[in-house]
Amino acid sequence: MILIISPSSAFAAKVNRVNIKRRLVSIDEGKINGYIKKEVVCFYEISGANIGCGKIKRSSLYKSQVRVSIKLINKIKIGQKAKLKNEAKKNGFQPPKFAFKLIINPTLISHIRYNKIAYLPPEAGVESVETLWDKSDGPKFAPITFSLAGNFMRYRTSLGIRGKLYRGLESKSDYIIANDEFLSTKITSNSYAIYFEIAAFRTNSLTRRQFTLNLGIDYEYSMAAIKGTKESYDSGQSDVIYSAKSKLYVLSLRVAPELYWVFNSV
Repeated sequence: MILIISPSSAFAAKVNRVNIKRRLVSIDEGKINGYIKKEVVCFYEISGANIGCGKIKRSSLYKSQVRVSIKLINKIKIGQKAKLKNEAKKNGFQPPKFAFKLIINPTLISHIRYNKIAYLPPEAGVESVETLWDKSDGPKFAPITFSLAGNFMRYRTSLGIRGKLYRGLESKSDYIIANDEFLSTKITSNSYAIYFEIAAFRTNSLTRRQFTLNLGIDYEYSMAAIKGTKESYDSGQSDVIYSAKSKLYVLSLRVAPELYWVFNSV
């Protein structure tokens, strides 16, 4: 067990009243704990995110009134926490303005799919065939998606990159049996994207469960390549006899709902 004891000067206040017309926020801490006139007070969501700051206009022994901007007054709710800015910095309570977010998740549906194929040699004496390829397995999907996003917390926006890991497929089949040659077919694929999001809607910050609806744009590049290599069982020599590559560029709208559940704030 680790016990952390904070200095007594780092008292957190709570919002008791919000006067939107006069842009005044009443808090339940005053001069006895350092909340004096002209000191800067910052307001925080339950998750620890900094909403904004204002200056104390007047204070008594146990109460204070903080003047804030027009933009900030509409974000402050009764019950939110407030701290002196200087004390918050001194005691490490300084939520970041920028943070990274790493996401790794399985993908059930992908806009790219391909089959495992193998070379189908024609039978001896046959002059023409309908196809030289055989579909060995069913379609394959992207099993894992990963992304790294930079979250600009003050502006509630995110800029991220995303990639998908596809399983490479390989098949081997006879090419010229008389010469002990076979054909190795390999299929590889990858996908990368860049996206931008903005929090269009967010529920009350006082609750520990907070829903956010992010909207944005997404630009993705995908590639699939196939290569056939003729190899010999005896000599070990190999020659690439064919290769092909397919590319896809997709620009789309992005809708990303998120549910935050804050178990504890540090």
